[in-house]
Amino acid sequence: MLPIERQKYILSLLRTQGIVRVPELSNILKVTEETIRRDMKVLVKKGDIKKTHGGAMLSKPAVAEAPHFLNEDIPFKTRVLQNQDLKHKIASLGTNLVSEDDTLMLDASSTTLILVEYLVQKKNLTFVTNSIEIVYRYANNMNIISTGGSPKKNGLSLIGKVAMETISQYNVDILFMSCKGIDINNGITDSNEADATLKRCMMKQAKKIYLLADSTKFDKTSFTKISDNNQITGIITDKKPTEEWLKYANANNIEIIY
Repeated sequence: MLPIERQKYILSLLRTQGIVRVPELSNILKVTEETIRRDMKVLVKKGDIKKTHGGAMLSKPAVAEAPHFLNEDIPFKTRVLQNQDLKHKIASLGTNLVSEDDTLMLDASSTTLILVEYLVQKKNLTFVTNSIEIVYRYANNMNIISTGGSPKKNGLSLIGKVAMETISQYNVDILFMSCKGIDINNGITDSNEADATLKRCMMKQAKKIYLLADSTKFDKTSFTKISDNNQITGIITDKKPTEEWLKYANANNIEIIY
């Protein structure tokens, strides 16, 4: 990864987490802590961040301006590096829901990409996906049906009319999908209409729908609505949600797995 790409990643992580630590970034980006400190010096000089003890924070916190709204469409290559520990825990939990011979539909999220890593050992699975990365990595040793469609810039995903027409031809046991935010009042949301429309199409074709949402997605609202919360079977997350969420989920027959 080039220095400018690392610096963009640091900024994107700060927008979601508020603060970052040098050792954490060194581990995620597979570079030395000194390299991270050099990247931070560049960002400090530009006025983008302020140094803290052992890390950094935004000079002008985006959270203070819009605490509940996440509208940025972050490139896939950046997203796949974010919150990896949380995504691996979610993927591991999701694996327990899948039986041999199941048919699955997967969106093109970074978490579903990790989920497939865990599902490789299960026999006779069939995947329908709009993820270019999943097809590229696993087409030679797993039964994968690509939706086709128009490539989304920076997304490593396929969208549009062709993708939705393909999706409508298949009925699956389980859909695993992601979101940018989930809120009790505003439902399940995403950062752009094309992704949200495709996910609504996927939801129509699945017997069960599980939302893969790490704890940073709760009580957040992004640009466009995917669906109401009660349209999904369950939420797979990395830790126990608040009591408010647990009561809400129970009242609406939404399974929460953590």
